[in-house]
Amino acid sequence: MVVEGFIPEDCTDFAINLGTDEENFVLHFNPRFDLNGVKHKLILNSKVNNVGEEQRESFFPFMEGSDIMVCFQFALDKITIQLPTGNPFSFPD
Repeated sequence: MVVEGFIPEDCTDFAINLGTDEENFVLHFNPRFDLNGVKHKLILNSKVNNVGEEQRESFFPFMEGSDIMVCFQFALDKITIQLPTGNPFSFPD
């Protein structure tokens, strides 16, 4: 699956949510430019029956005022994520 969009200037964060509701989702993909004291981090979560895990990535290839394309490839036990810059990575890692 490919998701394309535009990151506006002064963006604090954005999210791509893949799931059925707030208690059950395969992936919450949340790049944070500056949100609640978290700066330039990529936060990933998943939940089943409101129980889940969080993964934080220190690389941050996103820029305000730019186009973005994120590719998600699904396997049985992980999601491979490809960003415009950098090598692919997996969730969970």
